[in-house]
Amino acid sequence: MMWEPFTEAARRVIVLAQEAAQKYGGRSLDTQHILLGLLEIDEGPLLPLFEARDLSVDSYREKLAREKTDSKEPAGTEEFVFTPDAKRLIEAAFERARDWGTNYIGPEHLVAAIERLPESNAAKYLRELGFDLAEVGSAMRVQGLAARTTPLRSHMHEHRMSQLPHLSEENVGLDPIETLQRWLLDAGSARETEPAAMALSTVDEHGQSSSRMVLLRGFDERGLIFFTHYLSRKGAELSRNNRAALLFWWGGLRRQVRIEGTVEPISDEESDAYFASRPREHQLSAWASEQSEPLESRSALEARFEDYRARFEGETVPRPHSWGGYRLQPQRVEFWQGRDNRLHDRLEFTKSGTSWRLQRLSP
Repeated sequence: MMWEPFTEAARRVIVLAQEAAQKYGGRSLDTQHILLGLLEIDEGPLLPLFEARDLSVDSYREKLAREKTDSKEPAGTEEFVFTPDAKRLIEAAFERARDWGTNYIGPEHLVAAIERLPESNAAKYLRELGFDLAEVGSAMRVQGLAARTTPLRSHMHEHRMSQLPHLSEENVGLDPIETLQRWLLDAGSARETEPAAMALSTVDEHGQSSSRMVLLRGFDERGLIFFTHYLSRKGAELSRNNRAALLFWWGGLRRQVRIEGTVEPISDEESDAYFASRPREHQLSAWASEQSEPLESRSALEARFEDYRARFEGETVPRPHSWGGYRLQPQRVEFWQGRDNRLHDRLEFTKSGTSWRLQRLSP
């Protein structure tokens, strides 16, 4: 089986699944082993869902590891054998990736594929913990958008940081979204502190602009997604004037990206799916904080948090109607690469209809 389209994290899942199969089930790799591998990787896509339900990942790993598969291992096999369900899960992961507009498989695609195999061991174990497979699939789609990049070897070879001393018309291509994907990947590889952090600028009814940092939580050809309170200052300003700007800055790479466009709320279904994927404490804070409103004291905020913790104890925390996502639809995107002697590179994309026009700007 070819693993070339897999991200490093997804390949790590398979390695851990093989180790679990060898330790607990011989050399037959089943969906439960893949699920175990997904729970073992650092910052795995299932971890926020476990945290949101106050479930112990460690205890579940132990339970899952002790289970035996029903598959019969061929006598004398020396190679790992994938059970039919495991093969179908990999195929379903490819389908998920294709459906979501990516050409590689990440851990989130492997999790989402479980929804398409409801009779598999992996699906059975998730249902035993009270997970709704459709909700898990929706949460994975949001995570997939947030992590969406194109980490194929051809792109990595062309855009390794050591080969990016300058920015040229040839290495940005024709689509600024694809270039942004690659730059986000480079920022992550360079261990920038918050590669997905971006400054969001809005304007009030008096023409006064304001900026604040938000996190990119997903993007595709339709635009870039972030989440906030609808009644916050930025939410109120966007309701009056939906034109806004975003700015990424990666100091270690001497790069910035400026994006301007219009903003609209995303669907309730998308907001619900992302909210369900958040850690439970983050969900409670969305209820406790009336963002941008005056606050009498820190203790008052913490008391509200504890009140909501008690209110939703033993229940799934619903998304507040005042909290959700926005999508900025780019009309102008500028890539800036720092150069020596302040002779920086600036390439600007402007949208005309459905196509993009590229030009170089003076530094």
